[in-house]
Amino acid sequence: MKIELITDWENFISDIAKAEQICILQPWSRQALEDFLSYEYNGALCALVDGEFAGYITYTVVCDEFQIANIATLPEFRRKKVASTILERIKDMAKDEKSEVITLEVRATNKPAISLYEKHGFFVCGTRKGYYKHPTDDALLMNLWLK
Repeated sequence: MKIELITDWENFISDIAKAEQICILQPWSRQALEDFLSYEYNGALCALVDGEFAGYITYTVVCDEFQIANIATLPEFRRKKVASTILERIKDMAKDEKSEVITLEVRATNKPAISLYEKHGFFVCGTRKGYYKHPTDDALLMNLWLK
């Protein structure tokens, strides 16, 4: 199994939008994704497994901060190191951008994601009560300091 990471998200916007619908409880529409990615400080990284779209991450680079917007792995590619590979590449990209911290928000009930982030060095630094809707859930704020 070969995992390839692609920064040329334009060729995969339909795949990203489909993955949002499958994997994210409050998915962005294709138009929302295109709008988000139209700004030069936002980006996406796509993961291909043996040439097949398997997942993605969207992010924002602001000053010395690298913010993860969404990350998803299609169900058939889970537990195959796709998300871990994406996160390792994001760490490298953040360091290349001279970022000091990578931040993200995650549903407090999303234990598999929290475990993945903790495995990669992220820690909980705060909570936003009732941040998520449909269903209502708290957001855990997690950081990974790079310096």
